[in-house]
Amino acid sequence: MKNKGLLLCLCLVQTLFGQVDSVMNNYFSAGYNDIEYTIEDFISEGNEETDCSDLMEKMIDYATHRININHPDYEALAEIGVSDWQLYNLQKYLSLYGTIYSWGELALIPGWSEAVVRKYMPFMELAPVLEEDKQSWKPVWKQGKHNLLLRYGQVLEPQAGYMSNGQRQTYEGKVPNYMFKYIFKSKDKLQLGLTAEKDAGEPFFKGKNKAGFDYYSMHFFVRNIKCFKSVALGSYRLSFGQGLSMNKDLMYGKPQNSVNLYRQNRLLKPHSSSNECNYLHGVATVIDCKVMDLLLFYSFCYRDAAIKEDSVSGAYITSLQQTGYHRTSSEIAGKNSVQEQMAGMYININKNVVHIGAGCYYSRYSLPLQGGTALYNTYNFSGKWNVNASIDYKILWRRTSWYGEVAMSANKGMATLHGLCFNLHPKLSFAVLYRYYSPHYQSLHAGAFGERSNNANEQGIYIGINAILSKRVTCNAFVDYFIFPWLTYRVDAPSDGWSAKLQFDYEVNRNCSMYLKVKYKTKALNYDTNGYNEIYHYNKQHYQFQCLWQPSAFLQLKTKIEVVNYQLRPQEKYHQGYWISEDVKWHIQRWNLALSARFALFDTYSYNERISVYEDDILYAFSVPTLYNKGCRMYLMLHYQPCKVMHIWCKIAQTYYRNMQNISSGLSEIKGQHKTDIKLQLQFKW
Repeated sequence: MKNKGLLLCLCLVQTLFGQVDSVMNNYFSAGYNDIEYTIEDFISEGNEETDCSDLMEKMIDYATHRININHPDYEALAEIGVSDWQLYNLQKYLSLYGTIYSWGELALIPGWSEAVVRKYMPFMELAPVLEEDKQSWKPVWKQGKHNLLLRYGQVLEPQAGYMSNGQRQTYEGKVPNYMFKYIFKSKDKLQLGLTAEKDAGEPFFKGKNKAGFDYYSMHFFVRNIKCFKSVALGSYRLSFGQGLSMNKDLMYGKPQNSVNLYRQNRLLKPHSSSNECNYLHGVATVIDCKVMDLLLFYSFCYRDAAIKEDSVSGAYITSLQQTGYHRTSSEIAGKNSVQEQMAGMYININKNVVHIGAGCYYSRYSLPLQGGTALYNTYNFSGKWNVNASIDYKILWRRTSWYGEVAMSANKGMATLHGLCFNLHPKLSFAVLYRYYSPHYQSLHAGAFGERSNNANEQGIYIGINAILSKRVTCNAFVDYFIFPWLTYRVDAPSDGWSAKLQFDYEVNRNCSMYLKVKYKTKALNYDTNGYNEIYHYNKQHYQFQCLWQPSAFLQLKTKIEVVNYQLRPQEKYHQGYWISEDVKWHIQRWNLALSARFALFDTYSYNERISVYEDDILYAFSVPTLYNKGCRMYLMLHYQPCKVMHIWCKIAQTYYRNMQNISSGLSEIKGQHKTDIKLQLQFKW
């Protein structure tokens, strides 16, 4: 369930608390909820180790450099969650009537209600269109802004991996993690930067990291130079079609807006986050060929891998590593151990209400990859090289949007996805999406809609609905039924399952809102019975309630309650997990100080009822702790701006377990009942 359109309807300041100047000045704007919910859902599905920093950085960037509605970047609007129908009506309105002078005027455009405008207002502005904005490129160096970031963080309690033990492997480095980031950006035309990071436990200026940090990433990105719409050197990310063939953007779970399934991201963008895996490195460009856009790219980079060698096959890759950790001798041995080369192209044709795209790329590794000996790995990619090709389309007709993609890999495995979004009424819309991903389809760089992360061995149909029941009440719901034609991990037979969500949002007034969400999932799982595996369908239910209240312009309170019910087999009873939390945000404008705090209690029967809840974090970071057993979680974060060019963040968070004497296991084990994290960060902007 890793993949799903960047559904960023973003409605809550929590997500970007104190993240940028513009947000701090409008601290309690009505924005940012959906990204919080979407990440929570994604993490709760077993993706606890996934790095979501790309997503956070993207949203911070749009909040800082707002999109001018009168000269809009339609790709950017799509990335923050604006639907293709809303984009079409906006484009039509601008071509007929020209400049939009007020937010009220924007709200009168079909599909753009007052609520929609409030939702996206933190990322948009109404500014006049100047001639130099259209054609001049020379002033970008003078208008550019510098951004320097320094970060420090660590777990305060001693962990087993840092204690010398002759009987087992330990971490090669010390406890703290460091990050350095520098970015120079001028509007949306030029960006260059350097990112360096050392995770906790990785060597620093010693061992294999004699150059200091464990991870370095550099990028240079320009837009709109004659016929070149964009050019990228260094680290970059690609995404085309619906992601069946190529998607280096992170996609998250089932969408918060149940009908906005069509994904439309930029073809090419720079990679500047601390995510060490989900990017390409080399050169890429998008060329404006009048009737179409042509993307060309080449990438050469090193990947982490686990490598084995035997007398028959020689050296081969058993798995590609995605964690980015290089702490122990075995993790360090796998660092940059495989060369990956990729080259390809993508053609994008947009003609009024019709879009057609076609792409193809070749990828090759320096060592062969073997897909594993377990039966469920039978159809996994094996070998040194692969070719992926796809065709995608979108057609807008009246109030209906049709879209889809068909992809093929070198072994002739097929994958296809087709969707429909129908706006029956300004207050009612529904969506249907069908996908079929053959067990034979192979792509290591896919990221389309799906229950599984590799877009293979899956068939399903999704139905979603979005209804505005009254001026203050909105309903979102979906049902998704899926089938796995071949075996999957921990399921020794073909299987099926389904998931559903029903959510009601109630806006009491402009200062108070609440929602009630119910989620349900049933999915097959092996169950050991007398030495052999029987297959049962587990049932999992989530109930969430949240109330957000802003009693004043500088104070915000949030109460959240969550209940999880889990049933492993039909014969067994449901086990439960509970969470209740209170968040406080206080912006002391006189001192340029913002405070954010939380106190939460949780109680779960086991790990199966674990609960993941989003919490505020420092700039360009995210935090969604996954908690189980019995205890409490609390944190305090300060954001202080002592002068115009300087920002300071400080966060301390602690989890206390009432019924545990040891936290975690292996090298991460802590002897005790609490775990404390601290983070310090400095930002200089000039």
